[in-house]
Amino acid sequence: MELLEELSICCQKKERIDNEEQDNICYCKDIVVDSVIYNKVRTCRESGIQTKISMEDFDKGNISDLEILGLLYNLFDNAIEACQRVKEGERFIEISAVKVAGRLMLTIRNSMREVEVRNGRLVTSKKNKDFHGVGLGIIEDFVKKHRGVMKIKAKDGVFEVDIGVEIW
Repeated sequence: MELLEELSICCQKKERIDNEEQDNICYCKDIVVDSVIYNKVRTCRESGIQTKISMEDFDKGNISDLEILGLLYNLFDNAIEACQRVKEGERFIEISAVKVAGRLMLTIRNSMREVEVRNGRLVTSKKNKDFHGVGLGIIEDFVKKHRGVMKIKAKDGVFEVDIGVEIW
C-alpha cells in the first residue's frame, strides 16, 4: 500500500476513534505526524506496549510528508516488532523529537530481547531473511539525504536509535 494511501486511512481512523472515544489526543502540531503517532500508539496499546511520546514542538522543516512518513513508520514498526518479542509487562516505546540549532533530533527507544551484532549490524531473527534491514535502509537513506547522523545502541534489553538531520 502506498504511504499516502495509508496516511489517508490513518487520518480516517483517527477521526473515527476520536469520535468513538471522545479523547482528542494531540501528540504534535503536524497533522500528518500526529495521525501516524496516534495510530501507532493505538497499535501499541493493543499489543500491551507502554508508550511515552514527547513531540509537542515537532518541526519537520523542509522534510516532505512522504519522507517523514517513511521514517516514522519504519521506526515505529521496527520498535513494535521488537517489543512483541518481549514478555508482557516489560514492553515499552519512547519517542521524542526536538528542533535544536537547525537540526531535527529524534530518538526512539524500545524494549527488546538481546540481539546479536555482527560487523556493526544487527543479525536478524526473522524467518524470511530477505526482508531484514529494508526499513533500516530506508532510514539510513533518509539520514544521508538530509546530511544527518544516526546512532544505534542495543544494551541491557533496550534498543535506541538517535537521528539528527538538518532542517530549514
